[in-house]
Amino acid sequence: GFKSELGLERYFRDTQAGWPMAPSNEVCRKFIGIGALFGFDKFDFWSQVPNRRVLGSELRKLDISAKKELANKLLQEIRRHENYENLAEDVKENKLFKFVNPFNSKPPKSVSSYSLGDKTHNSAFDSEIWTKIRFEKKLNISSDIWEFEFSFDDPLSHTGCLPGQFVELRAQMPNGGIQSRYYSYCSKPNDFGSLQIATRLGYGQFTQHLGSLKNGDESIQCRGPVGGYEYQSNMTQRLVLICSGLGITPALQLIRTILNDPNDRTKVDLLFAADKFDELIYCEEFNAFAKKCDRFRVLYTVKEISSKWTGRLGYIDAPMISSVLPPLAKYDDSPNSEELQVVICGSPHMAITALELLGEFKYSSELIFAYGHTGDEQIKRVYGRGTLLFQNSSS
Repeated sequence: GFKSELGLERYFRDTQAGWPMAPSNEVCRKFIGIGALFGFDKFDFWSQVPNRRVLGSELRKLDISAKKELANKLLQEIRRHENYENLAEDVKENKLFKFVNPFNSKPPKSVSSYSLGDKTHNSAFDSEIWTKIRFEKKLNISSDIWEFEFSFDDPLSHTGCLPGQFVELRAQMPNGGIQSRYYSYCSKPNDFGSLQIATRLGYGQFTQHLGSLKNGDESIQCRGPVGGYEYQSNMTQRLVLICSGLGITPALQLIRTILNDPNDRTKVDLLFAADKFDELIYCEEFNAFAKKCDRFRVLYTVKEISSKWTGRLGYIDAPMISSVLPPLAKYDDSPNSEELQVVICGSPHMAITALELLGEFKYSSELIFAYGHTGDEQIKRVYGRGTLLFQNSSS
C-alpha cells in the first residue's frame, strides 16, 4: 500500500474509478448538448412517445402472416377501446350510475324478500341505511384470525345480498370518531338471522374494537350490499376462484352457496394461497366439499416452509393457474361469461400476477371480477386502459 501522508493512495483510487465515471461524463455531455440544441422536451423521460424509426425497423423484420396477426390484434384493441368509450358515455348519461361507491360504478343488486314454505324472509339491511346488529361470539380460527358472529333483531331475516357481495360495518371509536370497514362475510346470504365475518385482530382501532366486543354488544352497525360479485344460480357453467389470505372469505361464501344448492350445476375451482400453513383457513371444509362433490376442486400453496405442510410451496404462478385454465392460442378462443367466470380476491401482488398470467393465457378481461377498490384499475393496468370490464348481471 501507500503511505497515507503521501496522498498517492487517493490519486491511485481516482484513476481506478475513472473508467466507470468516463461513460457517465459522456452521457452528461450528450444530454446537455441535445437539450441545448433541441430543447429538453426532446427527451421522453416516461417512455410515452413511440420511436417510429425503431418501430418501422422492427416491422420490416416481420413476414406477411406475422404482420396480419399483429394488425388483427391492434384492430381488436381499437374496437375494445371504442366500445369502452361508448360504454363510458352511456354510464355518464344514466342516472343509475351516480351511486357513490369506491368499489362499484353502479348500485349493487339486492334481494328484498322471498318466501320459503309458509315463511317470509325480509332483508335485514339496506345499502343506504345503517342497521344495528348484535355481537354473539367470536372463534379463533388461526394464530391471529378470528371469526365474528352477529345476529339480527328478526331471526327470519337475511342479509339482502347475493352470493359474492360484501357489506360495510361501522362503529364509534373511544376517541369519539366513527370508523367503518368493508367486509366480505363468509356465511351464506340465506343463513337467516345471522352474519359471520373473518378478520385479523391487528393494531387498527376498528379491529381492536371488534376484539373488545362482549356478548350482546350492539355498538356495530351494518349496511349493504355495497358492492361485489353478484352470483346467481347457474349463471355460468364454471367458476374459478383465485384467492390469497383473507381474500378467501367471498370464495367461502360462494362455495357454500353453490355446493349446498342441489339445483346449481356450476363447477367450481379454487386456488388458495397463504403465507403460512395456519392461514389456510377453512381448508377442512374445502377438503370435505372436494371429497363429496365432483363439481369442486381445490389447490393450495403456502409461502413459508413448515413441518406441518407437505403440499405445494410458493405463490400462485403460471403452472398453478394453467392447471385449471390452460393457455389459449388466441383471444378469440376465450370462452364467454356463460361458460366461464373468474373471481380474484387477495393481495394486490397476487391479483396483478394472476391478471398478467390470465392475459398471457389469452383469457378475456370481461370474464374476470377483481375485488377491492382498485380491482378495475388492476385489470386496466394489465389489459389496457380501454379494455372492457366484467359486468354484473344487474348492469
